[in-house]
Amino acid sequence: MALDETVQSMVSQLGQSQRDRVAPELEEGFVDVDERSPADLLLFTRELARHVRYYRGSLTAPTADWTAFFPAASSAEAERLLATDDGSAPPHLALLAAFLELHEAERRSLNRLTLGHLDFHFQRVLRFQARPSTPDHAHVVFELKKNAAPVRILPDLLLSAGKDATGVERIYQPVREAVVSAAKVDSLRTVFVDNRLHFAPIADSGDGSGGPLAADVQGWPAFGEAKIPYAVTGFALSSPVLRMKEGTRKVTLTLQLGAEAATALATGLLGGALEAFFTGEKSWLGPYAVTATATGSQVQLTITVDADDDAKAIVDYNPALHGESLATDAPVVQLMCKASSGLTYPQLRPLVLLSAHIAVDVSGITSLTLEGDNGTLDPKRTFAPFGANPIKGSRFMIGCPEALSKPLSALTLSIRWQGVPDSFATTYAHYLPGATIDEDYFTATATYQTGSGGKHIASQRTLFMGGGLADVEIALTPGAPSFSSIVSAAHRIYALSTAGSFLARHAALSLAMRQPVFASFLASPPTDRTGFITLTLDNGFLQDVFRRTTIKDAIKSPATFALLEDPYTPAIERISLGYTALTAEADMASTIEDSFSGASIRFFHVDGFGQRREHGYLRGKLPYVTDKRVPLFPPHDDQGELLVGLTGVAAGDSVSLLFEVAPGSGDPEVEWPKVVWSVLCDNQWKPLGPGDLVLDTTNALRASGLVVVVIPREATTESTILPTGRLWLKAAVATGAAGVSRLLGVTANGVEVVFIDHGNDPARLAQALPAGAIARLKTPLPAVKSVKQPEASFGGRAVESLDAMRTRAPERLRHKDRCITPWDYERIVLEAFPEIHRVKCIPHAKKGSWQAPGNVLLVVIPDLRNKNARDLLQPRVDQDTLARITAHVQRRAGMKVAVATHNPAYEKVRVDFKVKLRPGFAFTVYGQLLQQELIAFLSPWAHDAEREILFGGRVYRSVLLDFVEERSYVDYVTDFRMYRYTDSLVGAVDLSEATPATPDTILVSDQTHVVAEAT
Repeated sequence: MALDETVQSMVSQLGQSQRDRVAPELEEGFVDVDERSPADLLLFTRELARHVRYYRGSLTAPTADWTAFFPAASSAEAERLLATDDGSAPPHLALLAAFLELHEAERRSLNRLTLGHLDFHFQRVLRFQARPSTPDHAHVVFELKKNAAPVRILPDLLLSAGKDATGVERIYQPVREAVVSAAKVDSLRTVFVDNRLHFAPIADSGDGSGGPLAADVQGWPAFGEAKIPYAVTGFALSSPVLRMKEGTRKVTLTLQLGAEAATALATGLLGGALEAFFTGEKSWLGPYAVTATATGSQVQLTITVDADDDAKAIVDYNPALHGESLATDAPVVQLMCKASSGLTYPQLRPLVLLSAHIAVDVSGITSLTLEGDNGTLDPKRTFAPFGANPIKGSRFMIGCPEALSKPLSALTLSIRWQGVPDSFATTYAHYLPGATIDEDYFTATATYQTGSGGKHIASQRTLFMGGGLADVEIALTPGAPSFSSIVSAAHRIYALSTAGSFLARHAALSLAMRQPVFASFLASPPTDRTGFITLTLDNGFLQDVFRRTTIKDAIKSPATFALLEDPYTPAIERISLGYTALTAEADMASTIEDSFSGASIRFFHVDGFGQRREHGYLRGKLPYVTDKRVPLFPPHDDQGELLVGLTGVAAGDSVSLLFEVAPGSGDPEVEWPKVVWSVLCDNQWKPLGPGDLVLDTTNALRASGLVVVVIPREATTESTILPTGRLWLKAAVATGAAGVSRLLGVTANGVEVVFIDHGNDPARLAQALPAGAIARLKTPLPAVKSVKQPEASFGGRAVESLDAMRTRAPERLRHKDRCITPWDYERIVLEAFPEIHRVKCIPHAKKGSWQAPGNVLLVVIPDLRNKNARDLLQPRVDQDTLARITAHVQRRAGMKVAVATHNPAYEKVRVDFKVKLRPGFAFTVYGQLLQQELIAFLSPWAHDAEREILFGGRVYRSVLLDFVEERSYVDYVTDFRMYRYTDSLVGAVDLSEATPATPDTILVSDQTHVVAEAT
């Protein structure tokens, strides 16, 4: 047989459902030996009376028949007559009714002959017995009184759930010993990673931020989802070099990254993805734009942040002012990812930081403390820095503690002089015969002390540019022998324009160098006196020569006396300071002990819930931190994280957490992930070992249950990445977060209890014990304040009924608990898993292949009354149940048979048409109604749980067209088309008949249909 014919034969097979298990032939009353009821016998008696002669007065000639004694002419009248019990019935009819009532017992016994024989064969011959009842379990939560010590809950403790229908008290006992304490679940948070980082600060809410839960959705996502808010994430660096009060400030962060950065940086989006913030005097300053460049095989990232003259001061970090929890007293710059960033988190996650240093370039500092030999100078007015008679040795002192507390690589003064001669050579032409006195003659020696602690000398710095220029920039970077590492020399060119701005016309030497010694990380600016630059004149301005020469010439040649040009007395209109400072490089690539642990720079991760200082020393010392490298951005290796914050518990304590799960609420198409538990220890997550994770009855959060943890000794309640004062547990899944069931709640001090039978009503197990029934202790404990039962009981099973045994017994006789034929597979699954509504066994097949000898594919459909289903149009069984079905069947299959269990493949049917409604029917209303009716017609099980969902089948376009045209509000229909597709309509064609493409496919209605109004 050709492959397509084989597939088509498989398509037509419907499988079996729970309804198919019940054989009506075996039900009582299917065929009765005597089917006549008492009313039927009374009517029979009346008909018989017609043929019985009645003799009255003469025994030879009958006068009539006996019908007069039996007046009932119909079944209704016969039943009414037999039901009369007020004594009004004639005696003969009363005796007949009594006889018929006695006969009814014999009739029922006769009619049960076949069923009795069947029960005799099953129970007496084959020894089938009804399965005994299974006690139900429940979860309860204990609450202790205030300041009570932890309490042991022993298995002999009795809890009361009230009385059952027979008046007997329902008693429960703990399944195992437990310890309850003052522990409380104080906070629930989630982290979800897709292309972005998502953080939910209030996980048990509708939007992750405290909004109400949707009425039609049970619970909240255990490991987050893409709907929760974006995380604010990035990194920060702290250093005293960032302390800047004013001026134009340019901060350059040079970050040496690992080779993994090449791919991410090739996009060129990193700079645009970041924005910078600084610690300001009243709050954070920013955001500021960030630019980035990358060079070299070991990619070097340079981030530059520009601040204008109006920006406020960048000051030391203050937790009370700036919030957060950064372990530093120095200024901080934060680089945060923008919400509109073009880079995804998977692109940022591989970036590893190898080294970093910070350079600041500041110009235009005008808040200076100015002093001369004669006292304090006022920078707001024109002043003579060297006094009215500037001679050799005259001093001008400029105080700037900000600059001089840092490891400087460049230091400059920008001065606007008042009344600068057009030519110093002309002005001083006759002062010293034979000597050329120009602008180069007037120099000063600069001395100052930087954050390195040594005295530095910058000698013979020219004070003037010459040519009448009033503006000058004096480079004070020293070239004295005490500086051993001069890196480069550069010329900065400035000139004066008519508007007073600088234009390039003259060069002044600036020596840039790397400072070998650095200030302490927490060092505050030096005092005003130590933070001064002293300019000492190397030569005077020759006022004394002017006086001597003038007097001498006037006395010597009064007639020919020519007055010398007045000497220039330096006067400053405006002065500002600029500098460049560079931190030492913090190296992550050399010795781990030295990385980011010095005083120059501290590096922090800024995550959604807090911050953490990162350096290799701590990572190298903690044995449970496997990654010794420092990532550039906060690392989140798992797709989903559930963070549980606990109060009232400390390291070494035991805590029992009750997880309430909405069963079947996870995505059944996602493979169930492994859940890994960790505890927060000094800002690092330590995985829980077998001795720490004592018990997990949730089956990896597949069902409601308990997780019992003994808190490791390393656990701490103080941290910076999460709120302090709590002990934090983390459950994480690497993939498949959407497959985990949604949570209804997480509560501490949960205990599992089991029902203990004391002659209780057997029918009590027909329904679960409702939530809240267990509310008190039968044997009170002084420290226990209350006991609550948050969920209904589970796992209880009543004694098997005879009807259920009569269904199970013949199935067992046929398949003998072995899977051979498709019928065997299907019936074994349906019997063991009552939550499965229908199952179809496809032999010699596996997912995607219909000719795979040695394989068996089971396709299952859940009970359509499961209201936790994510999509009622496409009902699916959760991964936990699929795994249990596979394991159950595999134990009963052949040794070489591979069993797989899957949900059906659903193919959607969509119709596209135009419709004209009858007058008086608004299209906005009845167009939607028509959509709903089409969905209900194609997928009736979504609206009526009694309607079955079947494999195979066909959908005809003509039938759908007829259905639409028969609507009372439809006038006519045009352009009617029908499509069948799985994921996308691309390539779909108009069909007259839709059939399933594969044996595991079910045709369902699309979520929406295209219904347009005809014009």
